[in-house]
Amino acid sequence: MKYISNKHLIIVLFSLIFTSLVYNVAIESEKQMFRNIYYPIMGNSVSNVVINESGIPMIDYGYSNEIYVGKQINPVLISQQALYYEYEYQRGNESCKKLFLNNANYLVESAVQYNNYTLWQYNFPWPPYNLTSPWVSAMAQGQGVQALIKAYNMTGEDKYLNSARLALNSFYIDVENGGVTYKDRNGWWYEEYVTGTDVQPRVLNGMIFSLFGIYEYYRITGDEDAKFLFDQGIISLKNNLYKYDSGDWTHYDAIGNKAGISYNKVHINQMLQLYEITGDSFFKEYYEKFNKYDQSPISTLKSKKLDYILYISNFIFLSLTLEMISSLKFKKYVRNIYSRQIK
Repeated sequence: MKYISNKHLIIVLFSLIFTSLVYNVAIESEKQMFRNIYYPIMGNSVSNVVINESGIPMIDYGYSNEIYVGKQINPVLISQQALYYEYEYQRGNESCKKLFLNNANYLVESAVQYNNYTLWQYNFPWPPYNLTSPWVSAMAQGQGVQALIKAYNMTGEDKYLNSARLALNSFYIDVENGGVTYKDRNGWWYEEYVTGTDVQPRVLNGMIFSLFGIYEYYRITGDEDAKFLFDQGIISLKNNLYKYDSGDWTHYDAIGNKAGISYNKVHINQMLQLYEITGDSFFKEYYEKFNKYDQSPISTLKSKKLDYILYISNFIFLSLTLEMISSLKFKKYVRNIYSRQIK
């Protein structure tokens, strides 16, 4: 029996360690992207988000699809930062009250009014969906409403209620008329990325976050218009949710992009929250189904197959490279080339 030499054992071990480090960096990169999107909920640990002394966040997107986006104010980020401060305040952190209201005030002041409704605009391009500035988002509207109605509930100040109401009205406006809603016989879909073209991304998590904001307005005020908007959204979601179920994983959008592991977990949690809000077993069934996908090793492997292919490829390539470098033949080959160059 031929035993593995110490040299080969060292090469294998070094390749495994190095490739694991590279793989872990890739995994951490995905987690970082997830934290960037849901940063305030995840905590203050994202390196490319800067918070000023007033508690207002700004995010540096750098390049996206080879287009420089740079440092920007993101309306969703403002709202989520506000919700994070409100959550901390409710847990007893008194200093977070002022920071929460600073973000709520920013939302009041930055809303752009159109007749009887307001929109928060994104004043930067977003290449993944070919969006040009300015563009709008139902998710921004929903989470802005949620932050403002909580500010009203905390302070009793009408400016927050009035601003939340104007933002809520945007859900009545069709996309083709500058709003955020697609209306059809299957209900009303609230679009996270309003493209202004025939392309309708219909991102699942953004739709549901919009519903959470609308529901919070209804829960605090008892307003029947908000209940109507929520019910119309639920009708659309129930009629379209099957499109986001691939049979072993979830889709991120209606275009067909599969959700990453982090987004799949978001979908799972959202199904559970919808079940708790509505009491509708439909959402409980989807929660259980999506959760099974998340727990399935085969599904996880499919969702991460590119990572595993890269892992194995990097391991093989590194092992062969180290073997070649360490071989006497390679050393002799180098010496021969060097000697010929001297001649």
